[in-house]
Amino acid sequence: MASLQAARVACWPFGGAIGLREDDCKVARIHGVRNWRYLGSAPDLARARSLRRVAPAFDADAYRVLCKSILLGNHDLIRL
Repeated sequence: MASLQAARVACWPFGGAIGLREDDCKVARIHGVRNWRYLGSAPDLARARSLRRVAPAFDADAYRVLCKSILLGNHDLIRL
């Protein structure tokens, strides 16, 4: 059990979808995520709220990237 603990997936800490705001010098995007699955990206909040596409299966690599961004507070989070 102790060995498997390191591979445990954290429960989704939000009631629904969230957006991760990404800003660089040229473009700003909001990346939508729900239940550790990427929904896509949009240029503004209204379009981000309409994102519905869900990855067909759980992606462990995407989960690790999202955990760092979401749980460590590396990005501004927006409730979608």
